[in-house]
Order: sequence, then C-alpha cells, then structure tokens
Amino acid sequence: MIDTVILTIPYGKFTITDNSKFVPNTTNFIYSSYDKAVNNPTKEYSRYSYFPRMTLYKRISQFGRQIELRIEFSASKIIYDNNLDELEEKDFSKLVELLQQKLELRGVRISLNDLRNASVSVFHPSKNIQLFGYYTATSVIKELSKINLTKRLDLTKTGFRNEGHSLQYYSNSHSLVFYDKIADMNKAKGRAIDKDQTGLQLNLFQSIQEMRRYDCVEILKMEVRLSKKQKMNKVLEGLGYVKNPSLRRVFRKKLNQKILLDYWKVIIQEKNGFIFDLDEKDIRKELEIILGNSKKKAKNSLFLLGLKQFIKQKSVRELRNIIEDKYGKNGWARFPLYLNELSKIYKKRVGKNQITYIEDIQRALQEFEPLRSQNLTNPIAYADSLQCKAL
Repeated sequence: MIDTVILTIPYGKFTITDNSKFVPNTTNFIYSSYDKAVNNPTKEYSRYSYFPRMTLYKRISQFGRQIELRIEFSASKIIYDNNLDELEEKDFSKLVELLQQKLELRGVRISLNDLRNASVSVFHPSKNIQLFGYYTATSVIKELSKINLTKRLDLTKTGFRNEGHSLQYYSNSHSLVFYDKIADMNKAKGRAIDKDQTGLQLNLFQSIQEMRRYDCVEILKMEVRLSKKQKMNKVLEGLGYVKNPSLRRVFRKKLNQKILLDYWKVIIQEKNGFIFDLDEKDIRKELEIILGNSKKKAKNSLFLLGLKQFIKQKSVRELRNIIEDKYGKNGWARFPLYLNELSKIYKKRVGKNQITYIEDIQRALQEFEPLRSQNLTNPIAYADSLQCKAL
C-alpha cells in the first residue's frame, strides 16, 4: 500500500535522549556551525532489525534559527523487516507504536500523538503484483519500457537498468518505477532499487528462491515516488485530497490506490493501450480494425499498422532514435500525432483484448489486497489457478 515515508518534525515535538547517536554529536547542535547531523542505523543494528534514518537540520529563517528532524522509513519494514509483505489500514496503530520504539532505541523520543499527526513531506504509494501468466517480471519490464511518455505526467527521462530488472520514468519532482522485486532483494546496495536490504529480507529471498524450484513466483513492484512536497500536494489535490497531509492521512488504502491507478491509467490505458493489445492472428483483421476506427485514408491506415507492429516489437524510444538519427529532431515532430491516433483506435479495446500480465497488474491495482510472503508458498491458494510452473 505504502512504502517509503519521510516525516518532518519541528523542534519542540521531539527530544534527543542520546546525542551521541548523531554524527556529529548534537549536544551543542543549536550553537554549532553544523547545519545537519545524521542518525542512521549501523550494520550491527540492521543485521537484526530495520531502523529508520534520521537527519537533524538547522537553518536560518526570518524567525531565527529553526531546527527540524527528518525521519525516513519504510512502513512495511518497520513491522515486517521487509517490504515484500504489504500493510493494511488496520496496521496503522502498530506501525506508529513500533516506529516510536525504534526511534527511542536510536536516541529520539516522540509522542504517539505527534507521530500520528506528523507532517509528511514525501511518500511512495506502491503495490507488489504477483504475475500468474507465462511471463517473468523482467520480461514484463522490458515490454513496459516500450511505451511513449506523456506530457501530462511531466516524466521527462527513462532509466532502464540492472540487466533489465528495473524501469524508471522520472523527473526531479516524481517518478514511476517498475522493478523485479525478487531479483532486487539479492542485489548489492549500490545496484538495488531498495537500498535498505535487511537481514530478514535477504533470508526471505533465499526461501523464495528455494520455493521457485517447484513453483514459478514472479513479483513486479510498481511504485510512485512523490519526491517533492509541491508535487505531492499537486497530486493529492488533483485527486480530491487535502494538501500537506499527516502520517495518519496518507496511511489510507483508497488514497494510495487512487494515485497508482491514476499513473497507470494515464501511461498505459490512455496513451499506450495499443502496445499491449493482443495481435489478431490474421494481419488483415488488424488492418480492418484500424480502417474501421480511423478517418484516415487507406495509405495512412497501412502506415499506422506498420507503426504499431514496429513499436510492439521494439519500442517508441528506439523508433524515435532511428527517426532523429536520419532526419534530425524535427523529423519526430509529427509522430506524437500518429501515436495519439493509434491510442484512440485501441482505447475501446483496453481491458478486453490485453496480454495477461496487463490483466494481472490491473487486477492487483483494482482489488488492492495486501500481498503477503506466506501466500507465495502456496500460489494455488493465492489464486484460482497458477499457469506458470518452473521447469
């Protein structure tokens, strides 16, 4: 439901009980020349349990010296020590209580009420999606990389890394990330999408790997990272929620579900549905679909058919590189119009004639039930049928 959260606690609503846990020591922090001090868990701490990261900031404003404490944590890891297991709204009280205890162990005391109502500056709605077809998470990521970025989301760059295990559409203020959750659990910190791999999470990876000898378990993680508060507020207000939320307010199933569905709808359903439409076995039927739904002449319909086939096999990015290499950036100018035309033609078919992994993703987002690692040990009990069996 929700993964990373960053809280900002103003001075007066927290007490440092052990200044030595911060680097540099915060005994005289308010009068020192330092602007910040960090309190991150050591390897020894992380080996046995997950702990949040803390940063104490000091800045000068029109009101004088101001001190704030920034607390960054994975909500799932606070409770489960891993973020494969997902939380529910009913877990909120337990989350706050455990968070308070872990902060206390790291030398910071905050009341339960102040934690519940703490200001959220960043949060990452997310969903772990189990794939039930004959597709690996990595192959799905490769297919998702073919899409055309949309201006509405203002995602200006694409990152495709870790041998194809992760895909990121991003800008300075937010990003949409897809990655192979199981593969990521075994990567070194410098290469993993999830930088805080706990000892328990690594053990969980080993048990899942053993299970995969018998059953194919594939987990695709979808995550929206609202990394700037201004963007976070814009997204919330656009979906009918109040800005500047508290921890209590962002810990809502419906809110996180709406954000993920909105990003999915804009990128996949509204603009790129034709890429994930199942091809008709007869190419003539494909042409008839385009001719029957387009006002263009036959020559243009044939062009759109070829365009669709190329993008499905390669990607929009590869097509653009070819066109711009040959004709310069101006050569690409009209292609967004052609892509919009294809999107309109195939929009009616979205949800009716799609590849199975798209159905898996949409089902998970619509139902938004928490995925739990114990369910993965018996995939048939988790779903009515499991088509994917390991060789």
